[in-house]
Amino acid sequence: MGDATTRTGFAPERLARTAANYRHFRTRPDADQITRIIGDYLTRCVPYPVRTEHHCWAISCLTTPGKRSGRMSCLTIAMTETLVIYQDRGTPAAGKIQVNEAELFPTAAAVREFFRRHPTTVWSDVEYQESGPGQLFLYAETLGALERLLDDVAVTRAAATTALDIMRKGPCMQRKVHCPQLAGAALDGGHGVNGSA
Repeated sequence: MGDATTRTGFAPERLARTAANYRHFRTRPDADQITRIIGDYLTRCVPYPVRTEHHCWAISCLTTPGKRSGRMSCLTIAMTETLVIYQDRGTPAAGKIQVNEAELFPTAAAVREFFRRHPTTVWSDVEYQESGPGQLFLYAETLGALERLLDDVAVTRAAATTALDIMRKGPCMQRKVHCPQLAGAALDGGHGVNGSA
């Protein structure tokens, strides 16, 4: 979903609110991989990600100094989580993506093919009212598995359908936790639709 728009600048005091969390995030050994995953999600699934940043979606950077587990980052469209990266104690970082079930699994054969491509992925129904019926969370047990999901055109198409549907419901309600530094790095580092920067 190409977007040639130039990013809007943020006031220094706004940047200062998220600077410590972002600096701490950058000390993680997997920070580049997480940034790339967020960028891939934005460029492949979110309509006009630069133009809609902060108004329609927000990305949090929840890595406060000293924090080693829990949510690392959450991308919210309107009021709904669509991409979450987290780490439970003693496990590698993992994540989940919200997708449209009918788009991803139009037939029983599509379900079988999906599990051939992603045998370790599990799913659950999404229980957010704003998402509407027929939405799933796909859970990836590692960041590598999450990257493979985002390299799958069927998954990104289903995630893009969900993102657009939710985006139409109103502005982002989580703007106060938006981390412009992480958003900028992700948008600069995403692979885009065809796998190239």
